[in-house]
Amino acid sequence: MILADVSELSFEVEVDDLTPDECSPIDVQKQGEPLLRIPLRVGINRIAIQLEGIERLTVWWPQYGTVRVGSVHVSAAGRAKALVRAADSVGTPRWTAYGSSITQCRTAPGPTETWPALVASNLGWDLLCLGFGGQAHLDQVVARSIRDAPADIITLCVGVNIQGAASLSARTLGSSLAEFIRTICDGQPLTPIVVISPICCPDRDSTPNAVGLTLGATRAIVNSIVEDLQDEGDMHLGVVDGLTVLGSADASLLADGLHPDPGGYRLMAERLAPILDRERRVLNALTDSSAERIMH
Repeated sequence: MILADVSELSFEVEVDDLTPDECSPIDVQKQGEPLLRIPLRVGINRIAIQLEGIERLTVWWPQYGTVRVGSVHVSAAGRAKALVRAADSVGTPRWTAYGSSITQCRTAPGPTETWPALVASNLGWDLLCLGFGGQAHLDQVVARSIRDAPADIITLCVGVNIQGAASLSARTLGSSLAEFIRTICDGQPLTPIVVISPICCPDRDSTPNAVGLTLGATRAIVNSIVEDLQDEGDMHLGVVDGLTVLGSADASLLADGLHPDPGGYRLMAERLAPILDRERRVLNALTDSSAERIMH
């Protein structure tokens, strides 16, 4: 948000007591740099931020926990009239990032230290993070929500929840992923979509689940389906093998054998930022070239 003649910003945040563990904090940045990290407790938290001399403020809500944000109040400096408006995002690439708890990044110290937030800050992108802990199962209601949210790039981290919960099999995973992508394309036919297959998980990579699917096989199916769609002419699709993001050599960065620790999330961001930036540029160029050929 852009601030003018504002001395204080205050608001209430309620943390649901059903949150099983400690809620993640709120991070506050000024002019893109860290200002505050505010811990939250169960119940109503009343927060006041002093803003003398701050012109641009970013509030990052917790990446983990059930929270409700109440009314927001501003106080003017002296007799001036306070002015608050949304930051101008014209020209800023909008990024929708879908995935599991590995995209949610519950174990990151704060919301600005998740790998999507780190990538967005590095590249100057406007992030909409849809990291669903345990619930990234290619549901069509989510695909429609992504379809209806304008974006300049979309990433889909797919596979780890599906394999862990055995919610899809080797027979149904490919068609479900293809339909998920098709639904998004119904509303955003030219937006670059980059699919990221599962990162390393040593205990699951070669261990079959209840429907006989290993994480290694899941990764191979996800990669191959995107390649098949590319072969059919979907020039705006890209795929990143999860093992190039966090592989077996990086297993020591997995806090519990599945979820990266803070260092793991930083490494993911370092590796993914240049990959996603390149994919967006390349896929946009391919799409533009294909559109030009059709017009002629």
